[in-house]
Amino acid sequence: MYIDKRRLSVAIPMKLYERLESDFQNYGIAKTYTVVSALMSYYASIDRQLPARYPGVCQGTRTGDSPADTP
Repeated sequence: MYIDKRRLSVAIPMKLYERLESDFQNYGIAKTYTVVSALMSYYASIDRQLPARYPGVCQGTRTGDSPADTP
């Protein structure tokens, strides 16, 4: 399934960046993939808790992207 994507630039705390970089170096998990997966999981939990108030951002599913899809 194709999902249209938009680019986002965000400053994050150094400790968080270092953890993302460490996971990339140790496990080969792209930083973008980790952040997108975390946000999708977060919004999936919100959507389950407040279904009537907010439209589902992700409907509880991930995009299907793999770390290899990250530029």
